[in-house]
Amino acid sequence: MSVDATQGLVTVRGHHELGPDTVGELAEVARRFPSCPAVVIDLEDVDAVDNAAVSGILALIHRCRERNAMVFLAGGSPSVSNAFQAVDAHHYAAMARSWEEAVEWAGAITTN
Repeated sequence: MSVDATQGLVTVRGHHELGPDTVGELAEVARRFPSCPAVVIDLEDVDAVDNAAVSGILALIHRCRERNAMVFLAGGSPSVSNAFQAVDAHHYAAMARSWEEAVEWAGAITTN
């Protein structure tokens, strides 16, 4: 995973497979950027995600929502998207088709 904090939002980019090691990295994102109004989780380059990673992303979503920040899940293969739909992530985070779309949506929040 890689993290970028520019343009008033945090972008977390997943790469290849997300597993248990992702959980700690996501918790660190929440600690490092406590006042960011929007977080984009880019899943476009993710081929597979296991249950621990899904739980870690859900935990990050809930931490962000506690501080009134919005989370956007972007892209992802059909199996990755299905993993998040199976846990109703769309009830807690906006699900964009692409990173570009998620950044556009997030920009509307960070500029208001």
